[in-house]
Amino acid sequence: MPGYSPLVMVVDSDHGRRELTEAILAKLQFAVAPVDSVAKAISIANALRPAVIVCAPEDAAAIGSELLAEVPIVPIGVDVAITQALIDIVRGALRTTTVQ
Repeated sequence: MPGYSPLVMVVDSDHGRRELTEAILAKLQFAVAPVDSVAKAISIANALRPAVIVCAPEDAAAIGSELLAEVPIVPIGVDVAITQALIDIVRGALRTTTVQ
């Protein structure tokens, strides 16, 4: 689909890590919705319907249990600066999702 950029929600309370993750994904032309807390992510994820959610491992279960639709959740640790690993993980999660 020309012009389509999958929406990736980035949930992280650490401002620097969230900005770095957002910059990496935006540079690859993903649409990015940065969110600074699990509570905010849960409150807006059902409306935004992101293609994938990137978050800290300890937040993955809390976010996943509150979503109305199945959305791949990619837990990433502090080593988010490993750019290629982040890219590969997000692309892999998107490949497992089918466009409806």
